[in-house]
Amino acid sequence: MTLNGRRLLDLPCAILAIFGIGLFSPAKISLWCLFLLLIQFLVFITALVAFKDLRNMDADIWVTGAAVSQGIVKVIVLLIQKPKFSKIADALNNFQLRRGRSMTINAKREQKFVQFGMRCQRIYTFIVTWALFAFITKPVVKRERITPSPAHYFCNIETLYCYVLQYTAQCWAATYTIYILVSVDCLFWSLLSYAYLEMEHIKDILLHLQVNKQRVGDDWEVLEQISFVVEHHAQILSFVQLINDAYSGLMIYQCACTFFIVGMSQFCLTINGFPPKLTVMVTYVPYYVAGLCQMFTYCIAGDIITNQAKSIGDAAFNSHWWIKHQPKLTKALCLVIQRSQRTLTVTVGGLWVLNLETYSSIIKTTMTMLAFVKTIYEN
Repeated sequence: MTLNGRRLLDLPCAILAIFGIGLFSPAKISLWCLFLLLIQFLVFITALVAFKDLRNMDADIWVTGAAVSQGIVKVIVLLIQKPKFSKIADALNNFQLRRGRSMTINAKREQKFVQFGMRCQRIYTFIVTWALFAFITKPVVKRERITPSPAHYFCNIETLYCYVLQYTAQCWAATYTIYILVSVDCLFWSLLSYAYLEMEHIKDILLHLQVNKQRVGDDWEVLEQISFVVEHHAQILSFVQLINDAYSGLMIYQCACTFFIVGMSQFCLTINGFPPKLTVMVTYVPYYVAGLCQMFTYCIAGDIITNQAKSIGDAAFNSHWWIKHQPKLTKALCLVIQRSQRTLTVTVGGLWVLNLETYSSIIKTTMTMLAFVKTIYEN
C-alpha cells in the first residue's frame, strides 16, 4: 500500500523501513526485522538478569529497562497490528474531499500545518536523541569503566574486548529503542494530524455553503455538499477509531513505562539530596525530560483531536441551519450538530482518555511513586 502525498508520514516510515518494518506494505515480516528484534531481546535479557538482586540493584536499571522494553513491545505490537495499519492506509488514500471556495484557503493552511508538524517531529527527535547521547556518554561523564546501564555481564568488563562488546551492545540497544520510539510516536501524531486536517476541510465547506436564504424549497446542489460532508464525517470518525484500536495496547504500556521512567529519573535525581550534582543532572535530566515530553505529546494530540471534532458542530451551527423554507438542509445540519456533540476521544486501551487532565494525573502519580520508592529505600 502506497501513501500518496502524506509528507508527515515520511520520517516515521523511513525509520521503520531501516529496521525492516514495512508497516503499510503488503510484504510479510522481513528476516532483517526479526534479526534486529532478536538482538534487542537478548540485550534486554541481560538487564532482566540484574533484577534478581533488588537490594543492590542500581535504580538506573529501572529507567533503561523500561525504555528498552518499550521499544521491543512497540515493534511486536506493530507487527501484530499490521492488518489494521493497512486499513488505516486505505482510509487515508480514500479521503477525497470536495473543495469549493475554500480550496485555496485549505491548501495554504494545510501546507503551513504540515510544515509545523514536521518541525515538531524534528524537535521531538532532537529531545530523544539528547537522551540517547546522555546514555551513551555516561562512562565519559563519570570517568569510569562502566557500561551505560547496569546489567548482567557474561564476561569480565575489566578486559578491553569484553568491555567494548558490552558497551557496543548497550549503545545499539539504546539507538534501536530511541528511533523505534520516534517512529511509532511520530506515526501516531501524523495519523491524527491528517484526521485533524480532514475535519478542518469539513468545517470550511460548512462555513462556505452558498445558501440562498430567499429560496423556497431545498437547493439540491447544497444538499449534495451536505450529504458529502455527513458521509465524510463518518469516514473520519471511523479512521480515528482505527487509530485508536491499533494503538490501544501500546498506549497502556506507554503509560506504564512513563511512570517508571519519569518516577525513577526523579528518584535518581533526588536520592542524594537536592539540587543534584552536575554529573547526576547530565545523566538523568534527559531521561526525565524525554519521558515527560513523550507522554505530553500523546495527551495534547488526543486533546486537540477531541476539540476539533467538537468544533464541527460549531461550524454547522453557523451555516444557516435555522432556515425555515429548506427543511432537508435544516435536518441534515442538525444531524451534523448532534453527532459532533458525542465526544470523539482517543483512549488508553479504553481505560483513560488522552487529554491534558490525564497528563496531569500521570504527573501526580509519578510524584506518588517517587515518595513510595524513597520510603522503601530509606527503610
